[in-house]
Amino acid sequence: MASITNANTESLTEEDIAIKEVRARITDVIAADAKFNDDLYLLQWLKAQKLNPEMAEGMIRKSIKWRQEQNIHSNLHQVFDEDFLKEYFVPISKTKTGIPVVYVPVGSLNFKKAITKYGKNLWIKYWWMKCAQFEEEMIVFNKSQNRSNLKTLTSNSARGLVGLVNAKNFSSLQLLNLDVLRSSVEIAPAITSEFPAVFENLIFYNMNAVFKTIFVAVKPFLVGPGLTIEVYGSDEKIWRERLLQIINLEDLQELENHRKQSSGLRNLENSGPPIQTNCDGNQTQ
Repeated sequence: MASITNANTESLTEEDIAIKEVRARITDVIAADAKFNDDLYLLQWLKAQKLNPEMAEGMIRKSIKWRQEQNIHSNLHQVFDEDFLKEYFVPISKTKTGIPVVYVPVGSLNFKKAITKYGKNLWIKYWWMKCAQFEEEMIVFNKSQNRSNLKTLTSNSARGLVGLVNAKNFSSLQLLNLDVLRSSVEIAPAITSEFPAVFENLIFYNMNAVFKTIFVAVKPFLVGPGLTIEVYGSDEKIWRERLLQIINLEDLQELENHRKQSSGLRNLENSGPPIQTNCDGNQTQ
């Protein structure tokens, strides 16, 4: 997408003006990383700071430093073996309007086993790197939605992803290892502080008393402008009705049967660049 830097000032939105200012503040960052030479990506950071360019600049620089120190990137194959990536597979689908949907089946992911086998630090790093992948999904999706918009932007020009967190069958045995809770508390803050506006809606469902222990611990970190949190219990009639307002039945069923890794699901480790879609759900080249 073209930059709005040279657009007529009279026609600029509040978002355009903020983007122009933040660009001027981070010329060194843009020169070092072309990802930041993208108005829509900069808008995500600005949205996280209520369109305050100074605050957005600080957030960007802090996140860059954090990612460098933690060696966070989106190429999970450099760090994790195939068995790990297969066992902790996180599929991607789409909403009825084409927005990417991330499905995290926490009830069937053995956190305790992963931490025991690979260590707490590597488990945390895995989810931070998954967030880097989700961020790339967001970037590509937003570019695809704004191909024809070469002039002005609004906050709605940049959308976040939808996250479905299914806690069905989450076992009390998971919490026998206290690092399960500790790692969750370390993972959660990065979702909003280091990857701002990647998610616009996180839906937790099939919540049981055991997983609620983790949810209560991480919920204070899951706050930010534009982020909506929804929580549903185990009443399938209630949560399924809500999910089917967002996603088609066949797509939801594929996500729920994710262990079969059906051809309709996307695996970020094997699928290559994100698929670009229009708001009607059609793929674009």
